[in-house]
Amino acid sequence: CVKKKREGGNVNCKSEKERILELLADGAPHSIDELETLSLSREKLTTIMRHLADEEIIRIVDGNKIQLV
Repeated sequence: CVKKKREGGNVNCKSEKERILELLADGAPHSIDELETLSLSREKLTTIMRHLADEEIIRIVDGNKIQLV
């Protein structure tokens, strides 16, 4: 966190998982495209989303939207 701040990078130190959950916190279905606003690599995003789905924290709605369970 401190290193990122010194390097002028993103000072938001929340985990990627926390950032995704905050985006979905309103309980409404969100387009997968909205997650791109978090600036995560596609690989990291896919890994986190799989984990959240396996843990039944999120679900896929209408084939292309994500919602908290």
